[in-house]
Amino acid sequence: MNRLLRTSGLLALLIALGLAPARAGEIVELGPHQIVNGYGLVACAKSVQEGKAAVLFGMIVKPKGAELSYVVIVKCDNKTDTKVASIEDDKKAETTDSIIKLSCVSGIRVGTAELTLKYAGAINMDADTAEERLEVDGARVDFTKGRVLLVDLSADKPTWRQTNIKLPSAPDLTRKKNNSKEVISKTAQEISRRLAEKSTAAAAYVFAAELEAKAAKVRQGYIDFLKEEGYVPRVLPNGHVMFKKEGKTYVMYVEREDPTYFCIEFPGFWKFTDDDRDKVLQAADFANSRNKVGRVYTQGNIVSASVDCFLGTPDQYKPTFARSLIALDAAAVMFVRKMREE
Repeated sequence: MNRLLRTSGLLALLIALGLAPARAGEIVELGPHQIVNGYGLVACAKSVQEGKAAVLFGMIVKPKGAELSYVVIVKCDNKTDTKVASIEDDKKAETTDSIIKLSCVSGIRVGTAELTLKYAGAINMDADTAEERLEVDGARVDFTKGRVLLVDLSADKPTWRQTNIKLPSAPDLTRKKNNSKEVISKTAQEISRRLAEKSTAAAAYVFAAELEAKAAKVRQGYIDFLKEEGYVPRVLPNGHVMFKKEGKTYVMYVEREDPTYFCIEFPGFWKFTDDDRDKVLQAADFANSRNKVGRVYTQGNIVSASVDCFLGTPDQYKPTFARSLIALDAAAVMFVRKMREE
């Protein structure tokens, strides 16, 4: 577990031409589409909601039903206070006696990260055939390599890749009974779930938002509890929660993939040189052997202490929080006293 603290900056969102008004947390919409006589195209339906996988997808609609033409699963920083916006621009629709054409630029912006899809499709009603072209951030998608795209907007530099998974079935969302936000959202999540069952790569993207939502709930629980106890908590860039007591800094760790793991750390309370390493290790062993819960350990040339355990539920730390701090301080004091012995 990496426990080194990192720094970060403030996110900003600029509304540009072609960008719908920003709302914190959610986008659910059918997006650009063109339907004639039971035939049609959906360029980019979207479902971006906190605690759920962000999903964008296209559909080919025919009188006998609809089928997915592509699916984009997005890993993004979609927290409660992160602004999201829908990108829609340059829509062109054309219909002749037998041909329906639709093209547009569509996508999403989450915080400062942006995903842009350039779509062009045509459906021949007489021949009952369809053709589509898709570009992701200017790069054309080769559908022979797969119609499921995994996009990581949480990385410093957004990336995307294809995976060849058979697309699941989906209802025709262009019908009035199916085009409510609730149905679009449920359809998007059902699509992502079924893809996750078929691919571990897709599963990692699908469940990332759910894991972050659980971590956010734990984090907020720590913040609320610390405030009730009279502390002034602060969320660190890595998502952990810091607070001070009597001039000492403590960190409560928030583990995305393990919400019932509890850890308070007293980081970097002692520094040493390589010449003192043997003495430091002996002092750490001495402190650890005489404390019930608190433990002392080294990270490079610094010494930290922690109290950690597994809980039945994420809030079971509360009754023993004060005692945990006492045990943590006791371990550090015992280490320091041993180091200062001649």
